Amino acid sequence: MEADARVFSQIDGLFRRRRQQRVLRAALILAALVLLYFGGIYGYATAQIARAKARGVYPTAEAAARATWRDGFGGAEVLRLSLRHCGPNNPHDDPADRRVVVWFCTAQVQLDRAPEGRDWSAYLAGGFFVRVRDGWAWMPEGALPGAVGRIMNLYHLEGIP
Repeated sequence: MEADARVFSQIDGLFRRRRQQRVLRAALILAALVLLYFGGIYGYATAQIARAKARGVYPTAEAAARATWRDGFGGAEVLRLSLRHCGPNNPHDDPADRRVVVWFCTAQVQLDRAPEGRDWSAYLAGGFFVRVRDGWAWMPEGALPGAVGRIMNLYHLEGIP
């Protein structure tokens, strides 16, 4: 009987060590995934901010919107550009709050003629603009400006160069 108890004790100790190793391995993998996630979103946001700033930085979101849509396309020139709305992307946010870093602006654009391949000479333009240290920059919708804005608030990225 004593031999059985010794064998059982050895087997039990072996299983405990294996369980501890599995828990430790799972904890290390989880920690690595968390670090990878937060490092990845930081890298993504800084890359998108750098791209947006490379397209031009303007003193206000309104100025950025006007500069973004002032050029015609398809051989047509812009006759008139009137901003319809420019404010926080989330309608519940206070425009005076400095933490609101993503705005959405819309404008009515009147062209001198219909561009090549189009049937219209006026259209409603809309776009996202992010607040950066030097002012405001246009960010395309495909760059996920809403997510970038939340990441900017998480890491306080508004002031990155």
